[in-house]
Amino acid sequence: MTMRSTPQLDLPAPMDRHLVVAEIAAVAMAAITLAALVFSGVRVADNPSFVPAVGCMTLLSDLLTAILLLSNAMVLKDRDPLRLGAAYLFSCLLLAAHLATFPGGLSTGPLIGSSEGSAWLWCFWQGGFPVLVLGFVFGRSSPLRSRDIPLAIAATAGTALLLTIVATAGSDWLPSLVQDDRYNEFMRFGVGPLLFVLSVVALGAVLFRRRMRDAVSIWLSLAMLASSLNMVLVLAGGERFSLGWCAARLLNLVVGVAVLVALLSNFIDQAQRAQVMNNRLKDLIATDPLTGIGNRLALDREMLLEWKRARREQTPLSLIMIDIDLFKSFNDRYGHPAGDRCIAAVGATLAQQAKRPADVAARLGGEEFVVLLPNTEEAGASRVADRVLAAISALNLPHADNPVGHVTVSIGVATCRPFDPNGNVGQFMEVADQALYRAKSAGRNQVCQSVAVLDAPARIC
Repeated sequence: MTMRSTPQLDLPAPMDRHLVVAEIAAVAMAAITLAALVFSGVRVADNPSFVPAVGCMTLLSDLLTAILLLSNAMVLKDRDPLRLGAAYLFSCLLLAAHLATFPGGLSTGPLIGSSEGSAWLWCFWQGGFPVLVLGFVFGRSSPLRSRDIPLAIAATAGTALLLTIVATAGSDWLPSLVQDDRYNEFMRFGVGPLLFVLSVVALGAVLFRRRMRDAVSIWLSLAMLASSLNMVLVLAGGERFSLGWCAARLLNLVVGVAVLVALLSNFIDQAQRAQVMNNRLKDLIATDPLTGIGNRLALDREMLLEWKRARREQTPLSLIMIDIDLFKSFNDRYGHPAGDRCIAAVGATLAQQAKRPADVAARLGGEEFVVLLPNTEEAGASRVADRVLAAISALNLPHADNPVGHVTVSIGVATCRPFDPNGNVGQFMEVADQALYRAKSAGRNQVCQSVAVLDAPARIC
């Protein structure tokens, strides 16, 4: 075989896929919100498991999202994923405190604080997240220092703890937002409209500042749209356990999970593209740029693999070494560009003659080439060498300094059965090189074959 062709980056465009799915989700969310608004004020039966179930799933999705983003920041050494990761960490911490203060959520009464504290924690949660998103949108991207991530986590946790203390221990000094499970005071104090405006402003900032240029921006836009619709449903429902209130909670959960899945999908896309680029880089490193066949690095790698396989399976291994005759005089007469074209033509011819999948054609350097033939006896290697000799002669590349008037090659062939544990690849290549030297000494434009059987005497041509 010749070296693998360079893989093309023909992966599907992930941004297009994310954008289409997000647009469909946005339309579905808007339609569901409009439908829910008609019955938003309808009171549903109190379900003690609804709040902890939905809340814990939302908390888990936000926590995983925060971990992914913070890990991304650590790998990329970039502040952008750090800021957004801090926003999601803030969200899950405030949600955890909110669940602990919600009456009837995790216990018959609040675990900490009061019903009023629960309402204020919900406000801090719903207002703090868009504020942090605005910080992400307008923040400058810059390299991270080693202490930035722990400082950001500590600052986020400290802020969440402070707001929890304010909402619980300081609830007596805060205005009452909930009366008989109703949210009328939200509108009276302007808290509801303020939270809605914050969500809309954050949505607009993500749309117009980030311009949907990556998957994170696309799905963050959807999250802020969900936050805005969430406020609409809560305010329209007007009380806890109304249809609008329940729909808002479910909307938060669905979008939170969607953002998490989108991030995972994006990371998988990045991993696939990185793998393609890695394979492409490996091929570029092991490919001779002039001929497109393998270089010395590729030959060494394949030679070692085939040597070990031949020893393991007790099969013969052949090596053909080729040298362009009188190439220095060719370069002197026709110039280096013509010399490069000659080398490229010889390389292409060798690639055509290495017909089996396991055969390897490679350029050693300068005007020297090799063809590695696994599981090939002496007779088979001799036939391939004769074909190579004839094919290059048939190119009929003019060479006035060559006695035959065109480009020819000299070929040395070695075959071995690497059963002897003391034998090695270096000895094998040396035998092939000696055969090539004898072909050149004998008048060039011919094949000279040696059989290097490492557990028997070598036969010299």
